Amino acid sequence: MIKGIAAKGKKLKAGSLNLKKKGQRKVGKKKSSRMKVSSAALNKANATVAKLEKESKAAAKTSITAKKRAVAAKKAAKKTSKAKANTAKRAAKSAQNTAKKAAVKLAAANAKIRTAKAKARAIELATIEKARKIAEEAKRKADLEKAVATFTDQWNRKRDKAEA
Repeated sequence: MIKGIAAKGKKLKAGSLNLKKKGQRKVGKKKSSRMKVSSAALNKANATVAKLEKESKAAAKTSITAKKRAVAAKKAAKKTSKAKANTAKRAAKSAQNTAKKAAVKLAAANAKIRTAKAKARAIELATIEKARKIAEEAKRKADLEKAVATFTDQWNRKRDKAEA
C-alpha cells in the first residue's frame, strides 16, 4: 500500500505520490500575523508554565507506577493462601489508595497548568495591546508631523509665488 494524502473523499491512486513535506501548509491558509512581544512578566509566566509541566510529568509517572503496583497487588492478593489473604488484601487496598492520591495530585497539577497558561496568554495579549497602542501613537505623531511639513511647504511656495 502506498502512503500519501489524497483529496477529501478521493482515493489515492497507485501512480501518484501526494506526500506532504514537513512544515508544508494547506494552500490558502495564511500565517498568523501575531506580534512577537517579550516582557519580564511574560517570561516569568512562561517559566512558571514550564515548571508546572515538569511537575505534571513527574506526577503522571508516579500515577502510572502507582496504578501498576495496585493492579499487581490485587492480582497477588487473589493468588495468596487464606492465611496471608488479609495482609495481601490490606496491601492491595493501600496500593489502591496510593494510586488514587497520585491521580488527585496529577489532576491538581494539570489544573495548575491550565490556569498558568491562561495567565500567560492574558499577559501576552495585554503586552501585545500595549505595544500596538504605542505603535499607533508613534504613527499618529509621524502622520501629524508629515501633514504639518506638507502644509508649511505649500504655504511657503504660495508665499514665494505671491512675492515673485
